[in-house]
Amino acid sequence: MSYVPSSKLIKDLVKQDCLKKNLYETTLAPEQRLTKGGTKEAIPVESVKRSVYEASLTSHCQRLGLKSYLEQMSHSNLTTLYTSIRQPLAEGEKDIKKNKIFLTKRITTAVTEDFNAYFDQLSGEDAQIFHAMTSSKIPSKIVEELTLVGLEIFLFTVQAKVLSEICTEFKYDVQSNNPTLMVTSILMGAVPPKKETQPKKKITFSKTKPKSLKKGLTYHDIFQHYYVDELSEFCRKHGMKISGNKKELINRILRFLNDGIKEVPKPKRSADAAEEAAQAEEDDEDEDEVQEQPEEDQEEVEEEDDDQDAELVEEDKEVEQEEEVDEKEVTPKVVMTLPTKLKKSSSSQSKIVSPSKKSTK
Repeated sequence: MSYVPSSKLIKDLVKQDCLKKNLYETTLAPEQRLTKGGTKEAIPVESVKRSVYEASLTSHCQRLGLKSYLEQMSHSNLTTLYTSIRQPLAEGEKDIKKNKIFLTKRITTAVTEDFNAYFDQLSGEDAQIFHAMTSSKIPSKIVEELTLVGLEIFLFTVQAKVLSEICTEFKYDVQSNNPTLMVTSILMGAVPPKKETQPKKKITFSKTKPKSLKKGLTYHDIFQHYYVDELSEFCRKHGMKISGNKKELINRILRFLNDGIKEVPKPKRSADAAEEAAQAEEDDEDEDEVQEQPEEDQEEVEEEDDDQDAELVEEDKEVEQEEEVDEKEVTPKVVMTLPTKLKKSSSSQSKIVSPSKKSTK
């Protein structure tokens, strides 16, 4: 289904009294709500002409639609559009990089001053940017698309009660308070058809629990009447894997019952066998490394060993010579010191008087 032309839709909407409060507060500028005189009194909602509401709603929707498209553009595209509308830089003024919020606001303000004229004169890179964003390359259709997008955004700000009254006035049998459905009906001029849903398949299974798991049972027969523990025990009894959730266990049992396919668990290797295998692999790697060692390296190792042996022999000889010299220097001193000690001990012993001699004196 196609959309209602924006001009016709806006004319029909401004006629709705239930929507006038939203139009008055949302679309009218502050100066449009005041009387033209010295008093500057607020104009009542009902006193505003339809033509004023129509013009303000059109401009408001164009602004909303353009802003929504600009917010989806990249910074480089926004910069390109801004370059074509900004005033030339003064002498010595630097071109400061602007962010996306600033660019969107300035472009929206500049374009909405004369919306139709801007798109009629669109050309070059600016035209390519908008052609890539919209579904048409014709200026009038681009304006129509942006206006409808803005009108949709505006309607989503309206209360659900007001939307329901508009649908009733337009004789749309929506039968729902869903804002999305009501807005779509207003924009398309009719209630969109309901999507056909495929009927759900009925699940059938036996009402009583089967006496045993046997061929001919369905997935839901087993699912509804057997617990996971019972299914695991059946798999263990028949030498099958017991791991997995209920769905996997049921499918495993059905393949066994119907097709005779048995999923056997993988044999576990013992810890000793695993260690022996790992050790054997390490030994094989060491042997391969030894065999791959070059002959030149082996000769160098042997020469280094011979040099080390010769150095050790020379060191042993030097140590023996030093020990012999030490023994020659130390033994005379020991011989000279022994008699003096003996003399001192003998003299000290001669001075000691036995208790028996004291008593006789």
